Amino acid sequence: MSPSCSVIVIARNAERTIAGCVSSLLAQTFKPTEIIVIDSSTDSTGKIAAELGAKVVHEPVVGRSRARNRGLEESRGELVAFIDADAVADPSWLSWLVRRYEKGGLAGVAGSIRALNPDRLAAKLLELATANKPHYGGGNIMYEKGAIVEVGMFNERLQMAEDVELAWRVLKTGRKIGFEPRAVVYHAHRENMSELLRQQYNFGKWSAKARKIHGMSTWRQRALLFATPLLLVRNLPKARLHPVLPIFMALASAAYGAGALTA
Repeated sequence: MSPSCSVIVIARNAERTIAGCVSSLLAQTFKPTEIIVIDSSTDSTGKIAAELGAKVVHEPVVGRSRARNRGLEESRGELVAFIDADAVADPSWLSWLVRRYEKGGLAGVAGSIRALNPDRLAAKLLELATANKPHYGGGNIMYEKGAIVEVGMFNERLQMAEDVELAWRVLKTGRKIGFEPRAVVYHAHRENMSELLRQQYNFGKWSAKARKIHGMSTWRQRALLFATPLLLVRNLPKARLHPVLPIFMALASAAYGAGALTA
């Protein structure tokens, strides 16, 4: 018998996207035990999700880590899968994650993230830059609930990079996190280039803070700001995918490095 799996969606003012997200979870070929929406909104996000059949829990403390931890506290599944409120899951998403987990030896499984809005240049470039790369992002990952509880849940001191930092703690126990590229989530990426670069800046800042918690060096991350010309040259072959992609990847790395410098 397959293990039970709760799907946790953290949401804040996502009334425009939550219906698509929850509807895609209801359409899964592997039926989740429950769909839990942790809602910290001031709009109608919770009402929309509840009308579709999701279990909605209001969380007054705003923060990604707190919302994820509240979802874990409310969940009943042996496994817990995370997806963002502005994303849509492929119908076989959960099935592929569970299949990979059932092969054994894993504490969790991450899937692929593609752009829900690939017609927008910034979103398409981000999709191309990250396609089929293993990651520990909370927008498409499933864990044994016990593995998360064992390492102390998500770190609520971190505003971002809480998902990566959790994965590091799980890996330190000797457990592994697999990657299943066929488990696809379509995410509404930033459509404005300046907003996307600001997001990369914040990722760099909080990832560096997370590294410091673990006593890990941050010099490589900080050096990215000063390596823009080198990164541009190194990524030139990727122009075959899109002529602007090498420039975008160099700028995104520089923004990440600038953020790391502030940590």
